Amino acid sequence: GYTWSEGEAFLLKNKGSLNILNPTYIWLATGELGLIYCEKEETEICNIYMRRSSDNGLTWSNAQRITDAPQGYTILPSGHRVLRLSSGRILLPVGYSVTVNDVYGSDRAIGYVWYSDDEGITWHRSLDALTLPHAALEPSVAELTNGNILLSLRTREERIIYQSISTDGGLTWAE
Repeated sequence: GYTWSEGEAFLLKNKGSLNILNPTYIWLATGELGLIYCEKEETEICNIYMRRSSDNGLTWSNAQRITDAPQGYTILPSGHRVLRLSSGRILLPVGYSVTVNDVYGSDRAIGYVWYSDDEGITWHRSLDALTLPHAALEPSVAELTNGNILLSLRTREERIIYQSISTDGGLTWAE
């Protein structure tokens, strides 16, 4: 990490979207490198995609969309965003709202988790969504030593961090 090569663009904004943002990587059990990122396709639509590389990021597969209906503004939080559990399940915590203004200016944003049990080939949304006073923002997950999953979130105004526990690998979340 002391020196770096020149940067090279491989996800381009002008490929029909408004913006590409919040990239994160995960090594897959297949030996491939997975790239997960947000793509703001329209003002009110932001989806999450995954690409795969079998040559350490030199080339990438076509994009696979993770998020599905209902369409809206789904965004990954800051920092490292994806977690592989000891079971092998992959968790991807996200924030969601119907409109972009709900994410950035109202109290209607919610948090939930997408999960994959087959190395990112298929994705499913957690059964529970987390709602908080003043929006549920920037969810982050960690696996605890007892196997439970800890999810933390912040809100817009309270200066409080909330947490929720899942005892079933991220399918459901306690209040």
